[in-house]
Amino acid sequence: MVTFAIVGLMSIDPTIRYIRWNKLLKENQPPVTSDAEFRRTRLLLLLEVVGLAVILLSAAFMARGIGIN
Repeated sequence: MVTFAIVGLMSIDPTIRYIRWNKLLKENQPPVTSDAEFRRTRLLLLLEVVGLAVILLSAAFMARGIGIN
């Protein structure tokens, strides 16, 4: 559950960025990003994918009863 919350919180920043880009694209303007902004977004998306894999693996373990004492 904690991993799910962390992944959800990490997705806020890229989502807001995509909404801003969408507004620019509707005005036929290309979105401009700095290198630091690009790296941060890429890192957050990579961490979200890793978090999703951890969530799926944890769900499989819980379904098999692994970790229950």
